Amino acid sequence: MRFLLLSFLPFLAGCCAAESCECAGQEAADDLALRFSRDTTGTAPAGFTQAETSRLLVIRAPVDPASRVRTDTVVLDAHSVPANGQPDVLIRRDRPFSRSALGLAGYRYRVAIQRKPGFRVVRSYELRDVFIESRYATVSSCCTCYENIRKEARLDGGPLLDLRSAPGSNPTVVELRKR
Repeated sequence: MRFLLLSFLPFLAGCCAAESCECAGQEAADDLALRFSRDTTGTAPAGFTQAETSRLLVIRAPVDPASRVRTDTVVLDAHSVPANGQPDVLIRRDRPFSRSALGLAGYRYRVAIQRKPGFRVVRSYELRDVFIESRYATVSSCCTCYENIRKEARLDGGPLLDLRSAPGSNPTVVELRKR
Protein backbone atom coordinates (compact mmCIF):
# COMPACT_ATOMS: atom_id res chain seq x y z
CA MET A 1 0.00 0.00 0.00
CA ARG A 2 2.78 2.39 0.96
CA PHE A 3 4.59 1.64 -2.31
CA LEU A 4 1.43 2.36 -4.27
CA LEU A 5 0.99 5.76 -2.61
CA LEU A 6 4.65 6.71 -3.14
CA SER A 7 4.53 5.71 -6.79
CA PHE A 8 1.76 8.27 -7.50
CA LEU A 9 3.60 11.23 -5.93
CA PRO A 10 5.78 12.00 -8.98
CA PHE A 11 2.67 12.17 -11.17
CA LEU A 12 0.91 14.57 -8.78
CA ALA A 13 3.98 16.78 -8.51
CA GLY A 14 4.51 16.67 -12.28
CA CYS A 15 1.01 18.01 -12.89
CA CYS A 16 1.73 21.30 -11.11
CA ALA A 17 5.38 21.45 -12.15
CA ALA A 18 4.33 21.71 -15.79
CA GLU A 19 2.10 24.72 -15.09
CA SER A 20 3.50 28.24 -14.98
CA CYS A 21 1.92 30.35 -12.25
CA GLU A 22 1.53 33.95 -13.47
CA CYS A 23 0.57 36.37 -10.70
CA ALA A 24 1.80 39.65 -12.14
CA GLY A 25 1.93 42.56 -9.70
CA GLN A 26 0.93 40.61 -6.61
CA GLU A 27 4.02 41.86 -4.74
CA ALA A 28 2.61 45.39 -5.13
CA ALA A 29 -1.00 44.59 -4.13
CA ASP A 30 -0.71 46.25 -0.70
CA ASP A 31 1.39 49.25 -1.82
CA LEU A 32 0.23 52.78 -1.03
CA ALA A 33 1.05 55.14 -3.89
CA LEU A 34 0.93 58.96 -3.74
CA ARG A 35 1.55 61.41 -6.56
CA PHE A 36 1.66 65.20 -6.58
CA SER A 37 -0.53 66.82 -9.20
CA ARG A 38 1.65 68.47 -11.85
CA ASP A 39 -1.18 70.59 -13.28
CA THR A 40 0.23 74.12 -12.98
CA THR A 41 -2.09 75.76 -15.52
CA GLY A 42 -4.93 78.18 -14.89
CA THR A 43 -5.40 81.08 -12.50
CA ALA A 44 -5.33 78.94 -9.34
CA PRO A 45 -3.21 75.89 -10.22
CA ALA A 46 -3.68 72.86 -7.99
CA GLY A 47 -0.42 71.25 -9.09
CA PHE A 48 3.19 71.42 -7.98
CA THR A 49 6.39 72.18 -9.85
CA GLN A 50 9.44 69.96 -9.45
CA ALA A 51 11.15 72.64 -7.34
CA GLU A 52 8.21 72.69 -4.93
CA THR A 53 8.43 68.96 -4.23
CA SER A 54 12.18 68.38 -4.37
CA ARG A 55 12.45 67.61 -0.63
CA LEU A 56 9.85 65.34 0.94
CA LEU A 57 9.52 63.97 4.44
CA VAL A 58 7.57 60.73 4.81
CA ILE A 59 6.53 60.08 8.40
CA ARG A 60 5.10 56.81 9.67
CA ALA A 61 3.41 56.85 13.09
CA PRO A 62 1.66 53.93 14.80
CA VAL A 63 -2.14 54.18 14.87
CA ASP A 64 -2.19 53.01 18.50
CA PRO A 65 -0.69 55.79 20.67
CA ALA A 66 0.14 53.24 23.37
CA SER A 67 2.26 51.22 20.94
CA ARG A 68 5.91 50.70 21.77
CA VAL A 69 6.74 51.08 18.09
CA ARG A 70 8.36 54.42 17.38
CA THR A 71 7.54 56.99 14.74
CA ASP A 72 9.86 56.84 11.71
CA THR A 73 10.82 59.56 9.24
CA VAL A 74 12.39 59.12 5.82
CA VAL A 75 13.73 62.07 3.83
CA LEU A 76 13.42 61.96 0.05
CA ASP A 77 15.95 64.59 -1.03
CA ALA A 78 16.49 65.81 -4.58
CA HIS A 79 13.19 64.21 -5.45
CA SER A 80 12.72 64.31 -9.21
CA VAL A 81 9.41 64.20 -11.03
CA PRO A 82 8.58 60.55 -11.75
CA ALA A 83 7.63 59.24 -15.18
CA ASN A 84 4.06 59.85 -16.24
CA GLY A 85 1.67 57.83 -14.09
CA GLN A 86 4.30 56.74 -11.58
CA PRO A 87 3.97 57.73 -7.90
CA ASP A 88 6.13 60.32 -6.14
CA VAL A 89 5.92 58.31 -2.93
CA LEU A 90 5.50 54.53 -2.86
CA ILE A 91 4.97 52.96 0.55
CA ARG A 92 5.54 49.21 0.63
CA ARG A 93 5.77 46.68 3.42
CA ASP A 94 9.55 47.12 3.40
CA ARG A 95 10.18 50.49 1.68
CA PRO A 96 10.92 53.30 2.32
CA PHE A 97 10.69 52.08 5.92
CA SER A 98 11.93 48.79 7.31
CA ARG A 99 9.41 45.96 7.63
CA SER A 100 7.25 46.13 10.74
CA ALA A 101 5.10 43.65 12.62
CA LEU A 102 2.29 46.24 12.54
CA GLY A 103 2.00 46.00 8.74
CA LEU A 104 0.91 48.89 6.52
CA ALA A 105 -2.48 49.26 8.23
CA GLY A 106 -0.90 49.66 11.67
CA TYR A 107 0.32 53.16 10.81
CA ARG A 108 -0.83 56.55 9.61
CA TYR A 109 1.41 58.29 7.08
CA ARG A 110 2.23 61.94 6.60
CA VAL A 111 3.94 63.33 3.50
CA ALA A 112 5.39 66.77 4.13
CA ILE A 113 6.95 69.21 1.69
CA GLN A 114 9.97 71.05 3.06
CA ARG A 115 11.90 73.56 0.94
CA LYS A 116 15.30 73.01 2.60
CA PRO A 117 16.67 71.20 5.66
CA GLY A 118 15.84 73.10 8.82
CA PHE A 119 13.06 75.12 7.17
CA ARG A 120 9.43 74.80 8.18
CA VAL A 121 7.12 72.36 6.43
CA VAL A 122 5.30 74.17 3.63
CA ARG A 123 2.45 71.70 3.14
CA SER A 124 1.58 68.23 4.38
CA TYR A 125 -0.88 65.44 3.68
CA GLU A 126 -2.00 62.64 5.98
CA LEU A 127 -3.07 59.17 4.90
CA ARG A 128 -4.83 57.39 7.74
CA ASP A 129 -7.45 54.75 8.47
CA VAL A 130 -5.57 52.39 6.19
CA PHE A 131 -7.41 49.08 5.92
CA ILE A 132 -6.18 46.17 3.81
CA GLU A 133 -7.99 42.85 3.58
CA SER A 134 -6.41 40.28 1.28
CA ARG A 135 -6.65 36.65 0.32
CA TYR A 136 -5.04 34.00 -1.83
CA ALA A 137 -7.36 33.34 -4.76
CA THR A 138 -7.21 30.09 -6.71
CA VAL A 139 -6.24 30.71 -10.32
CA SER A 140 -5.97 27.02 -11.24
CA SER A 141 -5.68 23.68 -9.47
CA CYS A 142 -1.96 24.33 -8.96
CA CYS A 143 -1.79 28.11 -8.63
CA THR A 144 -2.99 30.71 -6.12
CA CYS A 145 -2.40 34.46 -6.33
CA TYR A 146 -2.49 37.15 -3.64
CA GLU A 147 -5.14 39.85 -4.12
CA ASN A 148 -6.87 42.61 -2.19
CA ILE A 149 -10.51 42.17 -1.30
CA ARG A 150 -10.61 45.57 0.36
CA LYS A 151 -8.00 48.33 0.41
CA GLU A 152 -9.01 51.73 1.76
CA ALA A 153 -7.52 54.85 3.30
CA ARG A 154 -8.58 58.36 4.18
CA LEU A 155 -6.68 61.41 2.90
CA ASP A 156 -6.66 64.43 5.25
CA GLY A 157 -9.84 63.39 7.05
CA GLY A 158 -11.85 63.12 3.81
CA PRO A 159 -14.02 60.18 2.75
CA LEU A 160 -12.64 56.66 2.54
CA LEU A 161 -10.89 56.07 -0.77
CA ASP A 162 -11.14 52.70 -2.49
CA LEU A 163 -7.52 51.92 -3.38
CA ARG A 164 -7.98 48.45 -4.84
CA SER A 165 -6.48 47.99 -8.27
CA ALA A 166 -7.04 45.29 -10.85
CA PRO A 167 -4.89 42.19 -10.31
CA GLY A 168 -1.61 42.52 -12.20
CA SER A 169 -1.79 46.31 -12.48
CA ASN A 170 0.07 49.10 -10.69
CA PRO A 171 -1.35 50.26 -7.36
CA THR A 172 -4.09 52.90 -7.41
CA VAL A 173 -2.45 56.31 -7.00
CA VAL A 174 -3.78 58.98 -4.62
CA GLU A 175 -3.26 62.42 -6.16
CA LEU A 176 -2.10 65.20 -3.85
CA ARG A 177 -3.29 68.66 -4.88
CA LYS A 178 -2.78 72.15 -3.46
CA ARG A 179 -5.63 73.13 -1.18
